[in-house]
Amino acid sequence: MLTAVVAGCGASARNSPTGGSVAPSAATSASALPVASAVTGVGEQLAADLDVIDHAVRTRHPAPFLNTTEAKWNARITELRASLPNASPDQALVQITSLIGLLDTHSYLVGPSGNSFPIATYRFADGLFVTRAVDPALLGFRIDAIDGTPIATVEARLRPLIAADNESGKLDALGVSGVDPEAERRTGSPNELHGLGIISDPTSAAFTLTGPDGSRRIVTLAAVPGGPLNDELRVSGGLLGDKPDAVARRDLVVWTRLDPKHKAFIFSVNDMHEDGVPDAIGAMQQALTDGSATRVILDLRYARGGSTSAMDGLLAALAANREINRPGGLVVLIGREDVSASTAFIAELDRQTMAVFVGEPTPARADNGLDPQTIALPASGWALVIPTYRLGTGDPRTEIAPEIAVPLKAAEFFAGRDPALDAALAYRP
Repeated sequence: MLTAVVAGCGASARNSPTGGSVAPSAATSASALPVASAVTGVGEQLAADLDVIDHAVRTRHPAPFLNTTEAKWNARITELRASLPNASPDQALVQITSLIGLLDTHSYLVGPSGNSFPIATYRFADGLFVTRAVDPALLGFRIDAIDGTPIATVEARLRPLIAADNESGKLDALGVSGVDPEAERRTGSPNELHGLGIISDPTSAAFTLTGPDGSRRIVTLAAVPGGPLNDELRVSGGLLGDKPDAVARRDLVVWTRLDPKHKAFIFSVNDMHEDGVPDAIGAMQQALTDGSATRVILDLRYARGGSTSAMDGLLAALAANREINRPGGLVVLIGREDVSASTAFIAELDRQTMAVFVGEPTPARADNGLDPQTIALPASGWALVIPTYRLGTGDPRTEIAPEIAVPLKAAEFFAGRDPALDAALAYRP
């Protein structure tokens, strides 16, 4: 059983990390940190932050050089010591973020609070699209360029700033507005885009868009305060929308429904938290007992973390029930948002059950970093977030891949379709 309690990720209020002690002298919660709106003075000041970052990574991270070599890490620090004295504030931001980008999916820099562009974006299989916006007329538009820079070039420049174990981890963080499921991470913020030279002015940018009907337009978006914007756009994860059901209900910790046509009990967990899980397990067992369901579809795609120990009861119920733990009895939907404890839980499902996985690969290693700790960077007022623990299962996989891969296309999503769920319902061993 999963007995470790580990901290999870997620900007939503329902995700409350429960593991990992934090020494007050070395780290605080991100909300308590003195986050500067811009770096005042680079060079020697930020070089001091490099020392804090290097020491923390070497002494607290459980496996800092899984995704890079120590030699590359050292070389990047040497480069930064030479480049930071001549960097603008936003250039300094992206340079230091590129150092953190050498680490794992559970690592990131908490930079300036700053502004965001008033849209939320998602990288579908067929492009980067607007999924939520202050101006609803922009919903469903594909982003083709920013200030004349093609979106493929924008993505290529942003990728080195994203710490990730694999491609799913990169996709989970990829965005071009600063609106981000990990609200502190702010990937693709106006400051980052400015520091990368993609936009000339961090207060506004021209977005070249293509609509669902093929029409093209250029829209200039002004940057607005990021915190209130996250609330206005109701950012609770990466994929946002009012349909299909799995996305519309992602704010619920757990919810279930019966699909009579396929005799499937759909069990959706959106947070590794015990609230509601025992009742849902009871409903699942009742459906299997009375014959209204003959199999279970466990949907974990939008569980951005929490506590592994909170899932002990569910794991035991699935593993012990022979009606479920058999070929075709359990199908598990997984995806790029299964960070932290969610990936760890999926690894245990893979080990203890005959589950078939459908969807996208997990964003983290099977034995990924857990228990994130926030470390203040005194010179800049920024902070470093890194994992401090691994389960140590010895599983070497850089991802848990689905047996049935189902990439999501924008047209499917905006039409309210759920191809991964459809594939799970249609699956027969």
